[in-house]
Amino acid sequence: MDGIHPIVPPDVGDELHIVRRLGWALLYQWDRVPDDLRERLIEQAVFTKERYQTAQLKEQIAAFARKQSEAFDAQRT
Repeated sequence: MDGIHPIVPPDVGDELHIVRRLGWALLYQWDRVPDDLRERLIEQAVFTKERYQTAQLKEQIAAFARKQSEAFDAQRT
């Protein structure tokens, strides 16, 4: 996929809580993210170089995003 490159997340130290908040905010809005952008985000997450690389990682990330999005949808109703 064009524009997807392996990345090594930097050590954000005391700002990890900001990364978490941004991640949860994205998941909260996941159902509003266009399908092509969702796919790009998942592909980029797979190409993050770190210790959790597995053959099923793409499917695990997609399932996690769907599950959390559904949980947030339930909170909205």
